[in-house]
Amino acid sequence: MSVHSGQTLDANHVDTNSLPWFPYAEGVHMQLVKANPVSGEFIVMFRAKPGSSLGIHCHHGTVIAYNLQGHWRYTEHDWVAGPGSVIYEPANSVHTFVAEPGDDDIVIFIIINGVIEFRDDQGNMIFIETWKTMQERYLAFCNEQGIEPVDVTKF
Repeated sequence: MSVHSGQTLDANHVDTNSLPWFPYAEGVHMQLVKANPVSGEFIVMFRAKPGSSLGIHCHHGTVIAYNLQGHWRYTEHDWVAGPGSVIYEPANSVHTFVAEPGDDDIVIFIIINGVIEFRDDQGNMIFIETWKTMQERYLAFCNEQGIEPVDVTKF
């Protein structure tokens, strides 16, 4: 346990079974596990249908991903992540996610530091995803579905 700015901080537990999966892109759903308004870090569970993709994007900070299920790759690389793979993405990584064909959904635990900049095929920015925009997606989905949201910013 530590004290920060007069507030006692300690480890905390998140039961992901209490968090809804919300649609993110075609064939892709997310669970927002944690969002840190101070550091900009957010943690998600990412689930994608085989064959789905997520457009080209640039991470402004580091990303650590642990693959739990299924196989996927970045079109810009020659490796394929499978169960047990750990992917480290340095700041300014640019890539395009593609879920490999198969029977299993892809499930990944991801820690994202900073913003994600999505780009079009010409490299122009389409939109920026942050801890705040991800939280807004989560809260809007909860509201639409009549689900009581969990405060994922609480520490």
